[in-house]
Amino acid sequence: MRSLIMMKANVLFVQLGCSKNKVDGEIMMTNLMNAGFTMVDTEEKSDVIIINTCGFIEAAKEEAISEILNAVSFGKKVVVTGCLAQRYQEEILENFPEVDAVLGIHELDHIVPAVEKVLAGEKYASFCKTQEKEPNYKDRVLTTPFYYAFLKIADGCSNGCSYCAIPKIRGKYVSRPMESVVAEAKAMAEQGVTEVIVIAQDTTRYGMDLYGEKRLVPLLSEIEKIDGIRWIRLHYLYPDAVTEELLCKIAESKKILPYFDIPIQHCNDRILKLMNRRTNKKELLNLLHNIKSKMPHATIRTSLISGFPSETVEEHEELVAFVKQGYFDRLGVFAYSTEEGTRAARITGKLKKAEKTRRVNEIMALSSQISLQKNKQKIGKSYTVLVEGIDTVNHIYFGRTYMDSPEIDGTVYFEADFPVDIGEYVTVEITGCDHYDLTGTAKQSYDQGGNNVSDSSRNP
Repeated sequence: MRSLIMMKANVLFVQLGCSKNKVDGEIMMTNLMNAGFTMVDTEEKSDVIIINTCGFIEAAKEEAISEILNAVSFGKKVVVTGCLAQRYQEEILENFPEVDAVLGIHELDHIVPAVEKVLAGEKYASFCKTQEKEPNYKDRVLTTPFYYAFLKIADGCSNGCSYCAIPKIRGKYVSRPMESVVAEAKAMAEQGVTEVIVIAQDTTRYGMDLYGEKRLVPLLSEIEKIDGIRWIRLHYLYPDAVTEELLCKIAESKKILPYFDIPIQHCNDRILKLMNRRTNKKELLNLLHNIKSKMPHATIRTSLISGFPSETVEEHEELVAFVKQGYFDRLGVFAYSTEEGTRAARITGKLKKAEKTRRVNEIMALSSQISLQKNKQKIGKSYTVLVEGIDTVNHIYFGRTYMDSPEIDGTVYFEADFPVDIGEYVTVEITGCDHYDLTGTAKQSYDQGGNNVSDSSRNP
Protein backbone atom coordinates (compact mmCIF):
# COMPACT_ATOMS: atom_id res chain seq x y z
CA MET A 1 0.00 0.00 0.00
CA ARG A 2 1.24 3.48 -0.84
CA SER A 3 2.36 5.60 2.09
CA LEU A 4 3.20 9.29 1.65
CA ILE A 5 5.59 10.51 4.31
CA MET A 6 4.64 14.06 5.19
CA MET A 7 7.08 16.71 6.31
CA LYS A 8 7.42 20.37 5.20
CA ALA A 9 9.26 21.37 2.03
CA ASN A 10 10.36 20.33 -1.44
CA VAL A 11 10.78 16.53 -1.45
CA LEU A 12 7.94 14.02 -1.66
CA PHE A 13 8.98 10.59 -0.37
CA VAL A 14 6.80 7.72 -1.59
CA GLN A 15 7.38 4.66 0.60
CA LEU A 16 6.53 1.22 -0.76
CA GLY A 17 7.18 -2.31 0.44
CA CYS A 18 7.89 -4.00 3.74
CA SER A 19 8.90 -2.71 7.17
CA LYS A 20 12.57 -3.39 6.38
CA ASN A 21 12.31 -1.13 3.34
CA LYS A 22 10.51 1.44 5.52
CA VAL A 23 13.55 1.61 7.80
CA ASP A 24 15.77 2.30 4.76
CA GLY A 25 13.37 5.06 3.75
CA GLU A 26 13.51 6.62 7.20
CA ILE A 27 17.31 6.66 7.05
CA MET A 28 17.25 8.39 3.66
CA MET A 29 14.76 10.98 4.89
CA THR A 30 16.96 11.64 7.93
CA ASN A 31 19.96 12.22 5.68
CA LEU A 32 17.94 14.61 3.50
CA MET A 33 16.57 16.56 6.46
CA ASN A 34 20.03 16.83 8.02
CA ALA A 35 21.22 18.28 4.71
CA GLY A 36 18.55 20.98 4.77
CA PHE A 37 15.82 19.30 2.73
CA THR A 38 12.30 18.85 4.07
CA MET A 39 9.30 16.92 2.82
CA VAL A 40 5.89 17.68 1.33
CA ASP A 41 2.80 15.53 1.07
CA THR A 42 1.74 16.01 -2.56
CA GLU A 43 3.35 15.86 -5.98
CA GLU A 44 2.21 19.42 -6.75
CA LYS A 45 4.22 20.88 -3.87
CA SER A 46 7.39 18.92 -4.60
CA ASP A 47 10.53 19.66 -6.54
CA VAL A 48 11.78 16.09 -6.26
CA ILE A 49 9.80 12.84 -5.96
CA ILE A 50 11.66 9.90 -4.40
CA ILE A 51 10.12 6.44 -4.79
CA ASN A 52 11.50 3.80 -2.45
CA THR A 53 10.38 0.68 -4.29
CA CYS A 54 9.74 -2.97 -3.52
CA GLY A 55 10.57 -5.66 -6.06
CA PHE A 56 9.83 -8.87 -4.20
CA ILE A 57 6.84 -10.26 -6.11
CA GLU A 58 5.00 -9.37 -9.30
CA ALA A 59 2.31 -7.30 -7.57
CA ALA A 60 4.97 -5.20 -5.81
CA LYS A 61 6.79 -4.61 -9.10
CA GLU A 62 3.57 -3.51 -10.76
CA GLU A 63 2.85 -1.08 -7.91
CA ALA A 64 6.37 0.38 -8.13
CA ILE A 65 6.14 0.87 -11.91
CA SER A 66 2.76 2.54 -11.49
CA GLU A 67 4.26 4.97 -8.98
CA ILE A 68 7.18 5.75 -11.32
CA LEU A 69 4.77 6.49 -14.18
CA ASN A 70 2.69 8.68 -11.89
CA ALA A 71 5.76 10.60 -10.71
CA VAL A 72 7.13 11.36 -14.17
CA SER A 73 3.70 12.55 -15.31
CA PHE A 74 4.06 15.57 -12.99
CA GLY A 75 7.24 16.71 -14.73
CA LYS A 76 9.21 16.82 -11.47
CA LYS A 77 12.66 15.44 -10.75
CA VAL A 78 12.30 11.72 -10.02
CA VAL A 79 14.60 9.48 -7.98
CA VAL A 80 14.01 5.72 -7.84
CA THR A 81 15.59 3.64 -5.12
CA GLY A 82 14.88 0.43 -3.18
CA CYS A 83 14.62 -3.20 -4.22
CA LEU A 84 13.21 -2.68 -7.72
CA ALA A 85 16.02 -0.23 -8.48
CA GLN A 86 18.61 -2.69 -7.18
CA ARG A 87 17.19 -5.58 -9.17
CA TYR A 88 16.35 -3.83 -12.44
CA GLN A 89 18.74 -0.89 -12.54
CA GLU A 90 19.56 -1.14 -16.25
CA GLU A 91 15.92 -1.68 -17.24
CA ILE A 92 14.80 1.41 -15.31
CA LEU A 93 17.51 3.55 -16.88
CA GLU A 94 16.59 2.29 -20.34
CA ASN A 95 12.80 2.21 -20.12
CA PHE A 96 12.23 5.34 -18.02
CA PRO A 97 14.45 8.09 -19.48
CA GLU A 98 12.41 10.64 -17.51
CA VAL A 99 13.84 9.22 -14.26
CA ASP A 100 16.68 11.46 -13.09
CA ALA A 101 18.43 9.19 -10.58
CA VAL A 102 18.48 5.50 -9.72
CA LEU A 103 20.04 4.24 -6.49
CA GLY A 104 20.52 0.71 -5.20
CA ILE A 105 19.66 -0.45 -1.71
CA HIS A 106 23.20 0.02 -0.39
CA GLU A 107 23.32 3.71 -1.33
CA LEU A 108 21.32 5.17 1.55
CA ASP A 109 24.09 7.67 2.22
CA HIS A 110 24.12 8.67 -1.47
CA ILE A 111 20.59 10.07 -1.44
CA VAL A 112 21.72 13.63 -0.66
CA PRO A 113 24.25 13.94 -3.52
CA ALA A 114 21.71 12.25 -5.79
CA VAL A 115 19.06 14.88 -5.04
CA GLU A 116 21.58 17.70 -5.31
CA LYS A 117 22.72 16.41 -8.71
CA VAL A 118 19.21 16.09 -10.16
CA LEU A 119 18.26 19.57 -8.91
CA ALA A 120 21.33 20.84 -10.77
CA GLY A 121 20.03 19.20 -13.93
CA GLU A 122 22.32 16.19 -13.91
CA LYS A 123 21.60 12.45 -14.02
CA TYR A 124 22.77 10.17 -11.22
CA ALA A 125 23.13 6.40 -10.87
CA SER A 126 24.90 4.43 -8.15
CA PHE A 127 24.90 0.71 -7.33
CA CYS A 128 27.00 -1.33 -4.91
CA LYS A 129 26.78 -5.06 -4.32
CA THR A 130 27.60 -4.64 -0.63
CA GLN A 131 27.11 -1.97 1.99
CA GLU A 132 30.17 0.27 2.37
CA LYS A 133 29.41 1.22 5.97
CA GLU A 134 26.54 0.98 8.42
CA PRO A 135 23.88 3.63 7.75
CA ASN A 136 22.86 6.16 10.39
CA TYR A 137 20.28 4.05 12.23
CA LYS A 138 20.47 5.79 15.59
CA ASP A 139 19.33 9.24 14.49
CA ARG A 140 16.76 8.22 11.89
CA VAL A 141 13.42 10.00 11.75
CA LEU A 142 10.56 7.66 12.64
CA THR A 143 7.54 7.69 10.34
CA THR A 144 5.58 5.24 12.48
CA PRO A 145 3.33 6.55 15.27
CA PHE A 146 5.42 7.76 18.21
CA TYR A 147 4.73 4.71 20.38
CA TYR A 148 6.16 1.97 18.13
CA ALA A 149 9.10 1.56 15.76
CA PHE A 150 10.84 -1.10 13.70
CA LEU A 151 14.31 -2.20 14.82
CA LYS A 152 16.19 -3.81 11.91
CA ILE A 153 18.91 -6.08 13.26
CA ALA A 154 20.22 -7.51 9.97
CA ASP A 155 19.92 -7.16 6.22
CA GLY A 156 20.02 -9.65 3.37
CA CYS A 157 19.41 -13.39 3.55
CA SER A 158 21.48 -16.56 3.17
CA ASN A 159 18.70 -19.14 3.46
CA GLY A 160 18.47 -19.77 -0.27
CA CYS A 161 14.77 -20.61 -0.57
CA SER A 162 14.26 -21.66 -4.17
CA TYR A 163 11.37 -19.26 -4.84
CA CYS A 164 12.88 -16.13 -3.33
CA ALA A 165 14.85 -13.36 -5.04
CA ILE A 166 15.80 -11.54 -1.83
CA PRO A 167 19.41 -12.86 -1.74
CA LYS A 168 19.86 -11.69 -5.33
CA ILE A 169 18.52 -8.27 -4.41
CA ARG A 170 19.85 -7.66 -0.91
CA GLY A 171 22.79 -10.04 -0.79
CA LYS A 172 23.94 -12.38 1.95
CA TYR A 173 22.79 -12.12 5.55
CA VAL A 174 24.63 -9.34 7.39
CA SER A 175 24.02 -8.79 11.11
CA ARG A 176 24.42 -5.40 12.71
CA PRO A 177 26.78 -5.19 15.69
CA MET A 178 24.89 -5.68 18.94
CA GLU A 179 26.16 -2.39 20.36
CA SER A 180 24.69 -0.49 17.42
CA VAL A 181 21.29 -2.21 17.71
CA VAL A 182 21.06 -1.60 21.46
CA ALA A 183 22.08 2.05 21.04
CA GLU A 184 19.31 2.52 18.49
CA ALA A 185 16.75 0.85 20.77
CA LYS A 186 17.76 3.21 23.58
CA ALA A 187 17.34 6.19 21.25
CA MET A 188 13.87 4.94 20.36
CA ALA A 189 12.91 4.71 24.02
CA GLU A 190 14.15 8.26 24.59
CA GLN A 191 11.79 9.40 21.82
CA GLY A 192 8.82 7.77 23.57
CA VAL A 193 8.68 4.43 21.75
CA THR A 194 7.20 1.75 24.01
CA GLU A 195 6.81 -1.07 21.46
CA VAL A 196 9.89 -2.20 19.56
CA ILE A 197 9.34 -4.55 16.61
CA VAL A 198 12.49 -6.52 15.88
CA ILE A 199 12.84 -7.27 12.17
CA ALA A 200 15.21 -8.84 9.64
CA GLN A 201 14.71 -11.18 6.73
CA ASP A 202 15.39 -13.88 9.35
CA THR A 203 15.73 -12.70 12.95
CA THR A 204 16.55 -16.18 14.27
CA ARG A 205 19.97 -16.22 12.61
CA TYR A 206 21.09 -12.93 14.08
CA GLY A 207 24.79 -12.95 14.95
CA MET A 208 25.89 -16.06 13.05
CA ASP A 209 27.97 -14.09 10.55
CA LEU A 210 29.44 -11.69 13.13
CA TYR A 211 29.95 -13.84 16.19
CA GLY A 212 29.93 -17.40 14.86
CA GLU A 213 26.81 -18.22 16.89
CA LYS A 214 23.19 -17.14 17.19
CA ARG A 215 22.97 -14.08 19.42
CA LEU A 216 19.27 -13.18 19.27
CA VAL A 217 18.65 -14.18 22.89
CA PRO A 218 21.55 -12.09 24.29
CA LEU A 219 20.40 -9.18 22.13
CA LEU A 220 16.87 -9.44 23.49
CA SER A 221 18.24 -9.53 27.03
CA GLU A 222 19.95 -6.20 26.44
CA ILE A 223 16.85 -4.61 24.91
CA GLU A 224 14.79 -5.82 27.89
CA LYS A 225 16.95 -3.70 30.18
CA ILE A 226 16.00 -0.45 28.46
CA ASP A 227 13.66 1.72 30.51
CA GLY A 228 10.55 2.83 28.65
CA ILE A 229 10.31 -0.17 26.35
CA ARG A 230 7.30 -2.21 27.35
CA TRP A 231 6.63 -4.52 24.40
CA ILE A 232 9.24 -6.32 22.30
CA ARG A 233 7.72 -8.01 19.27
CA LEU A 234 9.62 -10.44 17.03
CA HIS A 235 9.00 -10.82 13.31
CA TYR A 236 10.25 -13.38 10.77
CA LEU A 237 11.30 -16.36 12.89
CA TYR A 238 12.33 -19.20 10.59
CA PRO A 239 10.91 -22.48 11.93
CA ASP A 240 14.11 -24.53 11.67
CA ALA A 241 16.03 -21.95 13.74
CA VAL A 242 13.57 -21.40 16.62
CA THR A 243 15.57 -22.86 19.50
CA GLU A 244 14.52 -24.10 22.91
CA GLU A 245 16.60 -21.28 24.37
CA LEU A 246 14.56 -18.68 22.47
CA LEU A 247 11.24 -20.25 23.46
CA CYS A 248 12.22 -20.29 27.13
CA LYS A 249 13.40 -16.69 26.91
CA ILE A 250 10.07 -15.53 25.48
CA ALA A 251 8.07 -17.61 27.97
CA GLU A 252 9.93 -16.11 30.93
CA SER A 253 10.12 -12.52 29.72
CA LYS A 254 7.88 -9.71 30.94
CA LYS A 255 8.55 -7.65 27.82
CA ILE A 256 9.01 -10.04 24.89
CA LEU A 257 5.52 -10.74 23.59
CA PRO A 258 4.35 -14.32 23.05
CA TYR A 259 3.81 -13.47 19.40
CA PHE A 260 5.44 -15.80 16.88
CA ASP A 261 5.68 -14.71 13.26
CA ILE A 262 6.86 -17.97 11.69
CA PRO A 263 6.63 -18.28 7.89
CA ILE A 264 6.30 -22.01 7.15
CA GLN A 265 5.25 -21.61 3.46
CA HIS A 266 3.93 -25.20 3.23
CA CYS A 267 3.66 -28.45 5.17
CA ASN A 268 4.13 -31.13 2.52
CA ASP A 269 7.61 -32.66 2.66
CA ARG A 270 8.08 -32.83 -1.11
CA ILE A 271 7.06 -29.20 -1.63
CA LEU A 272 9.21 -28.07 1.29
CA LYS A 273 12.19 -29.83 -0.28
CA LEU A 274 11.50 -28.17 -3.64
CA MET A 275 11.34 -24.86 -1.80
CA ASN A 276 14.74 -25.65 -0.22
CA ARG A 277 13.27 -25.20 3.24
CA ARG A 278 15.28 -26.83 6.01
CA THR A 279 12.38 -28.45 7.79
CA ASN A 280 9.61 -31.02 7.33
CA LYS A 281 6.04 -31.55 8.41
CA LYS A 282 6.88 -33.52 11.54
CA GLU A 283 9.32 -30.87 12.73
CA LEU A 284 6.80 -28.11 12.07
CA LEU A 285 4.15 -29.88 14.11
CA ASN A 286 6.61 -30.45 16.95
CA LEU A 287 7.53 -26.76 16.97
CA LEU A 288 3.92 -25.55 16.94
CA HIS A 289 2.98 -27.99 19.70
CA ASN A 290 6.02 -26.94 21.74
CA ILE A 291 5.08 -23.25 21.50
CA LYS A 292 1.49 -23.83 22.56
CA SER A 293 2.58 -26.17 25.37
CA LYS A 294 4.96 -23.61 26.84
CA MET A 295 2.72 -20.61 26.15
CA PRO A 296 -0.96 -21.60 25.77
CA HIS A 297 -1.88 -18.00 25.00
CA ALA A 298 0.83 -17.51 22.40
CA THR A 299 -0.23 -16.06 19.07
CA ILE A 300 1.24 -17.74 15.99
CA ARG A 301 1.24 -15.96 12.64
CA THR A 302 2.40 -17.67 9.46
CA SER A 303 2.58 -17.14 5.72
CA LEU A 304 1.93 -19.78 3.07
CA ILE A 305 2.63 -20.13 -0.63
CA SER A 306 -0.18 -21.81 -2.54
CA GLY A 307 0.12 -23.19 -6.04
CA PHE A 308 3.86 -23.83 -5.97
CA PRO A 309 5.04 -25.44 -9.24
CA SER A 310 3.95 -29.09 -9.45
CA GLU A 311 1.81 -28.85 -6.28
CA THR A 312 -0.82 -31.57 -6.63
CA VAL A 313 -4.43 -31.44 -5.51
CA GLU A 314 -3.55 -33.92 -2.74
CA GLU A 315 -0.66 -31.74 -1.53
CA HIS A 316 -2.93 -28.71 -1.48
CA GLU A 317 -5.50 -30.66 0.52
CA GLU A 318 -2.75 -31.69 2.92
CA LEU A 319 -1.98 -28.01 3.48
CA VAL A 320 -5.67 -27.29 4.05
CA ALA A 321 -5.84 -30.08 6.63
CA PHE A 322 -2.72 -28.69 8.31
CA VAL A 323 -4.29 -25.25 8.64
CA LYS A 324 -7.50 -26.86 9.91
CA GLN A 325 -5.65 -28.12 13.00
CA GLY A 326 -5.93 -24.58 14.35
CA TYR A 327 -2.37 -23.79 15.37
CA PHE A 328 -2.36 -20.51 13.45
CA ASP A 329 -4.03 -17.47 14.95
CA ARG A 330 -3.00 -15.20 12.06
CA LEU A 331 -2.40 -16.40 8.52
CA GLY A 332 -1.54 -14.94 5.13
CA VAL A 333 -1.54 -16.86 1.84
CA PHE A 334 0.23 -15.85 -1.35
CA ALA A 335 -0.27 -17.38 -4.76
CA TYR A 336 3.09 -18.55 -6.08
CA SER A 337 4.75 -15.84 -8.18
CA THR A 338 7.51 -16.80 -10.61
CA GLU A 339 10.62 -14.79 -9.83
CA GLU A 340 13.16 -14.71 -12.63
CA GLY A 341 16.59 -16.03 -11.74
CA THR A 342 15.34 -18.31 -8.97
CA ARG A 343 15.55 -22.09 -9.01
CA ALA A 344 11.80 -22.45 -8.59
CA ALA A 345 11.30 -20.60 -11.86
CA ARG A 346 12.85 -23.60 -13.63
CA ILE A 347 10.54 -26.17 -12.02
CA THR A 348 8.03 -27.62 -14.46
CA GLY A 349 4.33 -27.99 -13.73
CA LYS A 350 3.32 -24.35 -13.30
CA LEU A 351 -0.30 -24.00 -12.24
CA LYS A 352 -2.75 -21.74 -14.01
CA LYS A 353 -3.57 -18.45 -12.32
CA ALA A 354 -7.21 -19.40 -11.83
CA GLU A 355 -6.27 -22.60 -10.01
CA LYS A 356 -3.76 -20.82 -7.78
CA THR A 357 -6.40 -18.24 -6.93
CA ARG A 358 -8.93 -20.96 -6.11
CA ARG A 359 -6.50 -22.64 -3.73
CA VAL A 360 -5.59 -19.36 -2.05
CA ASN A 361 -9.25 -18.49 -1.57
CA GLU A 362 -10.00 -21.90 -0.07
CA ILE A 363 -7.26 -21.54 2.54
CA MET A 364 -8.19 -17.95 3.35
CA ALA A 365 -11.86 -18.85 3.80
CA LEU A 366 -10.85 -21.60 6.21
CA SER A 367 -8.49 -19.29 8.07
CA SER A 368 -11.23 -16.69 8.39
CA GLN A 369 -13.57 -19.20 10.04
CA ILE A 370 -10.81 -20.34 12.42
CA SER A 371 -10.10 -16.73 13.31
CA LEU A 372 -13.78 -16.11 14.07
CA GLN A 373 -13.92 -19.16 16.34
CA LYS A 374 -10.82 -18.02 18.20
CA ASN A 375 -12.18 -14.50 18.58
CA LYS A 376 -15.45 -15.79 20.03
CA GLN A 377 -13.41 -17.54 22.73
CA LYS A 378 -11.99 -14.16 23.75
CA ILE A 379 -15.40 -12.71 24.67
CA GLY A 380 -15.59 -12.12 28.42
CA LYS A 381 -11.80 -11.99 28.80
CA SER A 382 -9.68 -8.89 29.40
CA TYR A 383 -6.60 -7.83 27.47
CA THR A 384 -4.08 -5.04 27.61
CA VAL A 385 -4.60 -2.76 24.60
CA LEU A 386 -2.16 -0.22 23.19
CA VAL A 387 -4.37 2.72 22.20
CA GLU A 388 -3.81 3.87 18.61
CA GLY A 389 -6.60 6.30 17.89
CA ILE A 390 -10.17 7.50 18.13
CA ASP A 391 -12.96 6.73 15.67
CA THR A 392 -14.71 10.11 15.78
CA VAL A 393 -17.63 8.88 13.66
CA ASN A 394 -18.60 6.08 16.03
CA HIS A 395 -17.11 7.78 19.13
CA ILE A 396 -14.97 4.80 20.13
CA TYR A 397 -11.27 4.18 20.65
CA PHE A 398 -9.20 1.56 18.88
CA GLY A 399 -5.89 -0.19 19.47
CA ARG A 400 -3.97 -3.47 19.50
CA THR A 401 -3.29 -6.31 21.91
CA TYR A 402 -0.07 -8.32 22.17
CA MET A 403 -1.71 -10.61 19.59
CA ASP A 404 -1.76 -7.91 16.92
CA SER A 405 1.15 -6.48 14.98
CA PRO A 406 0.49 -3.10 13.36
CA GLU A 407 -0.89 -2.95 9.81
CA ILE A 408 -1.22 -6.72 9.38
CA ASP A 409 -3.35 -8.02 12.26
CA GLY A 410 -6.63 -7.21 13.96
CA THR A 411 -7.93 -4.20 15.88
CA VAL A 412 -9.75 -3.80 19.19
CA TYR A 413 -12.54 -1.18 19.19
CA PHE A 414 -13.62 -0.12 22.65
CA GLU A 415 -15.58 2.39 24.69
CA ALA A 416 -14.20 4.14 27.76
CA ASP A 417 -15.88 6.25 30.43
CA PHE A 418 -12.58 7.88 31.40
CA PRO A 419 -10.04 9.88 29.32
CA VAL A 420 -7.76 7.75 27.15
CA ASP A 421 -4.67 8.99 25.33
CA ILE A 422 -3.07 7.62 22.18
CA GLY A 423 -0.02 5.57 23.09
CA GLU A 424 -1.51 4.64 26.46
CA TYR A 425 -2.12 1.06 27.60
CA VAL A 426 -5.57 0.15 28.89
CA THR A 427 -7.32 -2.99 30.07
CA VAL A 428 -10.25 -3.84 27.81
CA GLU A 429 -12.92 -6.45 28.49
CA ILE A 430 -14.00 -8.07 25.22
CA THR A 431 -17.73 -8.02 24.56
CA GLY A 432 -17.97 -8.85 20.86
CA CYS A 433 -16.08 -9.77 17.71
CA ASP A 434 -16.11 -10.41 14.00
CA HIS A 435 -13.72 -12.57 11.96
CA TYR A 436 -10.65 -10.43 12.66
CA ASP A 437 -11.48 -7.58 15.08
CA LEU A 438 -12.69 -7.36 18.67
CA THR A 439 -14.95 -4.93 20.51
CA GLY A 440 -15.02 -4.16 24.21
CA THR A 441 -15.09 -1.76 27.14
CA ALA A 442 -12.07 -0.20 28.84
CA LYS A 443 -11.72 -1.08 32.53
CA GLN A 444 -8.44 0.46 33.57
CA SER A 445 -5.57 2.50 32.16
CA TYR A 446 -1.82 2.29 32.73
CA ASP A 447 1.00 4.76 32.83
CA GLN A 448 3.80 4.36 30.30
CA GLY A 449 5.69 2.16 32.75
CA GLY A 450 3.00 -0.50 32.56
CA ASN A 451 3.58 -1.72 36.13
CA ASN A 452 -0.07 -2.24 37.01
CA VAL A 453 -0.69 -5.59 38.71
CA SER A 454 -3.79 -6.21 36.62
CA ASP A 455 -1.74 -6.22 33.39
CA SER A 456 -3.23 -9.12 31.43
CA SER A 457 -1.03 -9.03 28.33
CA ARG A 458 0.86 -12.10 29.55
CA ASN A 459 -2.15 -14.06 30.74
CA PRO A 460 -5.31 -13.45 28.73
